[in-house]
Amino acid sequence: MPNPQLQVNVHPQHAMYPQGVQMQQMPFAKPQLRAGPIGALNRGPAPVCCPACQVVGLTAISYQSGEATHLWAALLCFCFCLGCIPYMIETWKDVVHKCSNCGAMLATWRKNGGIEVHMHG
Repeated sequence: MPNPQLQVNVHPQHAMYPQGVQMQQMPFAKPQLRAGPIGALNRGPAPVCCPACQVVGLTAISYQSGEATHLWAALLCFCFCLGCIPYMIETWKDVVHKCSNCGAMLATWRKNGGIEVHMHG
């Protein structure tokens, strides 16, 4: 008769579990974000240390019409009467970066070149 208190250590890959019982997974550590300078932001979200709240996280981005958008709209309106098209396409707009924690506006990446930093680190 087997001893019910006897424990056997079996490697998890070889363990047989009753139906419906799952092996517990060890939680994985979240990778640490490496914050870059605000002046180096570009078109996509990037990790930064917010000067307002001091939290390191990915920026939240949104799109707004800028000089390049208006220029393309004028050109398309003049040539094809399709001036509304650039206002509907995000790739022709400027990108506004905000802190995903506190919402502070950090910088605006301009489609026509350069970046305007609103809050210095």
